[in-house]
Amino acid sequence: MANLGLTNGYLTSVLMIMAPKSVQIQHAETSGIVMVLFLVVGLASGSVIAWFWVIGSSAKISPTGGRYEFVLMMCLPL
Repeated sequence: MANLGLTNGYLTSVLMIMAPKSVQIQHAETSGIVMVLFLVVGLASGSVIAWFWVIGSSAKISPTGGRYEFVLMMCLPL
């Protein structure tokens, strides 16, 4: 897992540095803005999807009445 984090962080940093240098000078600022926008949208959407994944995987059938109880995994002690 640490290897994934290190490589992902390194590759993201390299791409964020190199991409504005690889376009014409008048488009460099715009390309940097677009890259940051997509990075933020990707991180936010990944967090939301993971949050719903945790809620969905922690749904348990209640012993009384057969109703679903949603337990947030982040609220449980480790």
